[in-house]
Amino acid sequence: MKRVTHFLRIVHRPLIGWLAIALVIAGVGIGLNLRDAQNRKEAERKALAALTKQQEAKSKQVAKTPTHFEGEGDTLFTDVSDSTFKAPSCGRLQNRAAVVILNATCNYKLRAVGKTTMAVVFIDTGYGVPTSTLSRNDPNDQNALSYANTYLKNQAKRYGVTDPPQIDMTFYGPYAATEQTVHLDYSGDSQQLMNVFQQTSQKNKVPEEKYDMVHYFILTSSYGGIAMPQEHRAFTYFNHGVYTLPVFVHETLHLFGATDKYRNNDCASKGQNDPFGRYNGSLPGEDIMCSNFNLNVSQVNDITAREIGWQN
Repeated sequence: MKRVTHFLRIVHRPLIGWLAIALVIAGVGIGLNLRDAQNRKEAERKALAALTKQQEAKSKQVAKTPTHFEGEGDTLFTDVSDSTFKAPSCGRLQNRAAVVILNATCNYKLRAVGKTTMAVVFIDTGYGVPTSTLSRNDPNDQNALSYANTYLKNQAKRYGVTDPPQIDMTFYGPYAATEQTVHLDYSGDSQQLMNVFQQTSQKNKVPEEKYDMVHYFILTSSYGGIAMPQEHRAFTYFNHGVYTLPVFVHETLHLFGATDKYRNNDCASKGQNDPFGRYNGSLPGEDIMCSNFNLNVSQVNDITAREIGWQN
């Protein structure tokens, strides 16, 4: 019995030792695992903090220097924070002095410098006016619409414009109007009139989208014209040739950004709060954007010059 007991004691002692060693090793392993987990969590926290800091710095930089096109509106791109973002292609509008692209959807405005293109669409409301003289490409013929280029170039010289305007006109028609417009003429509904003229152009498949601007030339006995610069469209009435070319130039200058000067007494005589330094009536100096339409005496004066992109 003593031998057995002694044997158990002999065997028991090394088992206890090995068990203790195993417990120590297990404890060390658990401790190491806990420390590793803590280290990983700390590393993740630091990485997240660094990423957040980087994003905040990037956002501040974007807010400080937003990416946008030059021009009125200055519409920001929707994803300026993306370093791979590129401005959209605006086709024929790009890299031209006359065109100011306003935003990412390629809306634009025009300046009276360099080359622009215009579709001139003759629309007959029943008067059967011949268009051969009007469409003649003669820079010296004041009965031809192309004389507008001569007038604008002469005015641009007064401001030292080195790249004077050159409107390349392409003529279409005459086409019969899709509906009579006499009732609209008297009602003064310019938008409805413009809609009729645009529908007439579309019906005859005029490729308006190829041009910077479209000018409908209405063969009728009415007088005047309307311009809608945001749509890059205008129309001028023939009125048996009376004031035809001056009105055409006047409405075209609206498409380049000029505003009417006959509102709010802006066309008052010299010495009566006239901001243009002009004279009344048909004397030299009256702005072309006033109500006087005589290209031999009308000028592009300072305020109009600034509006259409000429330097004073």
